[in-house]
Amino acid sequence: MGTLTVDNLNTTSLTSSSISASSLTGVSTGTVVQTVITTLRTYWDQSISGTSWTDVDDGNGVFQVQITPTAADSKILLSLNWGMISPHNSGDGAYGGACKIVRNGSDFDVGNAKSSNPRSLMSVAREYFSGYVDAKSMIAIDDSHNSTSQLTYKVQLMGHTSGTYTYRFNHNGASHASGYASTHVSRLIAQEIASWVIF
Repeated sequence: MGTLTVDNLNTTSLTSSSISASSLTGVSTGTVVQTVITTLRTYWDQSISGTSWTDVDDGNGVFQVQITPTAADSKILLSLNWGMISPHNSGDGAYGGACKIVRNGSDFDVGNAKSSNPRSLMSVAREYFSGYVDAKSMIAIDDSHNSTSQLTYKVQLMGHTSGTYTYRFNHNGASHASGYASTHVSRLIAQEIASWVIF
């Protein structure tokens, strides 16, 4: 097979269907094939169970992102960014909880098994007052989806312990023209990566 050498390539006429990512050779590892973003600017409170997983829902639908891989052996990189999340919305005291992302309802990137402990991607917590909680971010890696069909990634939470807890999202419940009472933005980002090396 011959080699075509081009000094200048005009890419203005190229479309997403004119080149198949799965047929490319010589592409550096870590190439981003596509990116899908779900953004939540709403602020809300939601009851979350302390013993079972609950889908995050702002009242307009489940917090999720959908992506259709171009290759079964690609990887999906997910970035979860909370503008503000508190595992309880009232009173004082420390509260904790757990957060994970599921693919089509199944776990894929969670902690190792430990007795009957839940397995999650990250913890969420408040140390004292319900209104002051740091933003939290986490990355999940799906390196085993083995699919070219649409994948749905949903965010799920679990509360502090038995019973239910009212989580607070993207606000601290205060009404005041000051920085401490600002509203926030949360995002779930899915990126298909052509290939990478994981150590």
